Amino acid sequence: MSPIPPISATASQAQPDDRQDTVSTDTAAADGSDYTDLSTDARNSNGVGSGGFLADFFGKAFWTRTLFLATRFPLGLLWFLAFVILSSVGAATMIIGVGFLLLATLFFVLRTSARFERDMIKIFGGPTIADPYRTVPASGPPPGVGKRWRARLRDPASYRDALYLLLQFPFGLASFIVIVVGFSSTFGAMALPLFYNRMGAVELSFGSSSGGDGWFVVDRLWKALLVALIGLVLLPLLPVLVRLMSAIHFGLASLLLGPTRRTEVAEAIEQRDLGLSADMTERRRIERDLHDGAQQRLVAMTMELGRAKAKLDDDPDSARDLLDSAHDHAKAAMQELRDLARGIAPPLLSDRGLDAALSALAGRSPIPVDLVVDLNRRLAESVESAAYFVIAEASTNAIKHSGATLITVRVMDHGLRLAISVSDNGSGGVDPTGSGLVGLADRVRSVGGQFIAHDTTDGGAVITAEIPCES
Repeated sequence: MSPIPPISATASQAQPDDRQDTVSTDTAAADGSDYTDLSTDARNSNGVGSGGFLADFFGKAFWTRTLFLATRFPLGLLWFLAFVILSSVGAATMIIGVGFLLLATLFFVLRTSARFERDMIKIFGGPTIADPYRTVPASGPPPGVGKRWRARLRDPASYRDALYLLLQFPFGLASFIVIVVGFSSTFGAMALPLFYNRMGAVELSFGSSSGGDGWFVVDRLWKALLVALIGLVLLPLLPVLVRLMSAIHFGLASLLLGPTRRTEVAEAIEQRDLGLSADMTERRRIERDLHDGAQQRLVAMTMELGRAKAKLDDDPDSARDLLDSAHDHAKAAMQELRDLARGIAPPLLSDRGLDAALSALAGRSPIPVDLVVDLNRRLAESVESAAYFVIAEASTNAIKHSGATLITVRVMDHGLRLAISVSDNGSGGVDPTGSGLVGLADRVRSVGGQFIAHDTTDGGAVITAEIPCES
C-alpha cells in the first residue's frame, strides 16, 4: 500500500447529527398512568405510512421498493445461471486444472454479487448490512493469493452469500408474479369502464364455468363500474403488499448477508484480547525502557555526584569532571524520558484533539516532519488515542533506526474511516514480525482497524493504518 497523498484540508465541517428520537412518552401526573405517542416520523421510518393512503401511494418509499422488487427476478435469474454454470463446468473440468480457476472465479463472483446486493438494499430503502467476512490479520505486506482464497473457503459467510443469491431466483420469481398480478389486476379493474365496450363481440369475464360462460361477464356499464369500485377498494392494499414483500427480502438479506451473532461476539472478544495485549506490550515496553535507560542514567548520575562531593575539597578538578559527566547523564536521561513520553497520549490530545497533539509531536521531532491533517472534528477517544500512538511510535522508530532526514505524516478523515500514513526516506528494513510492529498492529486491530507496514521501492518505509470511526 502506497502512502496516502497529501490532500488539502478542504473537507467541510462535519454537520451535527440532527436525527431525533421519534418516540415520545408522556406520563399523566394525575393518576400515574403513561402512554406512548408514536410520532409521524417513527411510523414512517419503516415505510409505514401515517398520512393516509395517498401519502403511502405517492411516497418515495413505495415506488423505490416496487422498483427493488421488480429487479429481484432478473437478478435472481442471473445469479442462478452464474452459479450453476461456473460450479458445474468447474467441477467437470477440475481434473485438467481449469476447474480450480473457475471455482475461484465463482467465489469471487459470489462475494462481488453479495456486496452489490447489500448496496442495492441500502439504496432502495432497506437496512444497512455490514460485511460479515473474516479479516486476514496482516501487519506486513498484503497476504498472498493463496492465503486470501483459503480464508474465503473457510469463511462461513461465503456459503451464506451463495445461499442468499440462489434463493433470489425463487423468491424473485414469486415477488415478480405477486407484484405483476397485484398491479395489473388493480389498475386493470379501475380502467375497465373505459374500454369494456370497445372490444366488439368479445366478452370479458373472470374465471370460467363448465358451460363456457364466465361467472361474471362484464357486458354492461354498471358491471364495469362495479369491477372498477372493487379495484379502487384494493388499491390501498398495494403499499401494504409492497411493504410485506420488501420486508421479506430485507429480512432474508439481513439474516444471510449480515454478520451473525457468533461472528460479532468472536470479533468483540478478539478486539478485547488485542486491546489487552497491546496495553500489556506497551506497559512492558515502558518498564523496559525505564529500567534500561533513564533509571540507569539516574543511578550513574547519583553515583558520580556522590564521588564529586567526596573530592570537592581535596581534588576540585576531578570533582569538576565528575560533575560534567553527571550533567551529561542527566541530559541523556531527560532525552530518554522525552522519547518514552512520545508513545503516551499527552493531555493535549484529550484537551484539544488529534490535530493539535500531532502538531506538538512534530514540533518536538529532531528531524523535519511534513505533517498534513485533514480533520475538522473530534473523534472518539479510542480512535484518537490509537492514531496518536501509531504515529508517535512510527516516528520514533524512524528517528532511531532508519537514518531518515524527513518524515511524512498524513491523516485523512474519510467519514467512516480515518486513514493514517507515516513514511520516511531512510534505509527501510521493516520487519513485520518484530515486536514493535506487532504491537502497533494489535493496537490498531483492537479498535477494528487495519494495519500494514512495508518498505518502499526507493528504500524508505511506510506504515499505513485505517481506523473505523463514526461519520
